[in-house]
Amino acid sequence: MPIPYRDADDLDELGTVGYLKIEPVTDGSGYLAALFLLNARGEPLEFTYNRIDTPQTFLWRQDDLRRHAARKLTASLFSLCPRTPRLLLCLAQEVGSELFCRDIQVSIPVCRLAPASEAMSSADVETRDTVHASEPLQVFWFPGKPAEDSIELRLLRLLAWSRSNALPSGSARSMVTRTTRERDTKLHDTANSRKSLCTDTPQRTVEELRTSLTHSSLRC
Repeated sequence: MPIPYRDADDLDELGTVGYLKIEPVTDGSGYLAALFLLNARGEPLEFTYNRIDTPQTFLWRQDDLRRHAARKLTASLFSLCPRTPRLLLCLAQEVGSELFCRDIQVSIPVCRLAPASEAMSSADVETRDTVHASEPLQVFWFPGKPAEDSIELRLLRLLAWSRSNALPSGSARSMVTRTTRERDTKLHDTANSRKSLCTDTPQRTVEELRTSLTHSSLRC
């Protein structure tokens, strides 16, 4: 007979957070972007990624080319995202204010992050704030900072104080590679463990544990 209990660390009801990464590829011929869905513990649940090839031409200014690539990549990732997160996070060093203040409109709060020690520009329509955590962060909210008792702000603070340093670290490519390897290991371990369990023991299926992986290539 099972013992009723409640996990005090069960934060699933808070929903998910989207974490957007955009960066140039190593050979300089395009950009790579990844959108991770995380829970309140900072654990990756699902992700999509994409790449866009950009032309080597004098007709484009570099800043305009970067902005165009960021807009197309973000739109493609949003169209493939399997669920809507409560909050979207990104690094201010990688994502400029113009992406969500001008180029793409979303229905959820967007928060650009940067270390408090870094000088970072922001748009007039963004709300600047500070999150006091193990490493203080300056944050830029759009269209505005959520209410103090909101789930969105609670999620951000939980991630900022997370033992795993809040967000997956590294380049978008290394994050995709690492998450894919972790997914494959989890699926392999789950398949092996199922062989040694009684058939009448309820278990999650491999499909329920599978994270989504979507990749394609765009051209500018």
